[in-house]
Amino acid sequence: MSLFQVSFQTYYPQFKTDFFHRSDDMGTGATFEWVYALLPISSKPFGQRCMNFGLEEGLRYHGGLFVVIPWVMSHYEKAFVESMGAIVTGLVLGYLALK
Repeated sequence: MSLFQVSFQTYYPQFKTDFFHRSDDMGTGATFEWVYALLPISSKPFGQRCMNFGLEEGLRYHGGLFVVIPWVMSHYEKAFVESMGAIVTGLVLGYLALK
């Protein structure tokens, strides 16, 4: 599993905690993956539906800019290219949702 490889842990900052260096068992990695999976499951639908469609009446297509926030929140600790990709993805999906 790449989660326990040193190159993976040094590339992604969220893996540089004592949580991963205390044990190498699969339970630790599985627990982190389940908790980390809650972020996109909970924040992206909120940003897409509530923020985008709630702001559509007043801001029109500019409301799609707010959809970027949950995408960037889930990528802020990752590499620069992934963060920039999250911004582009948020803008595209926000525009497509309003179209």
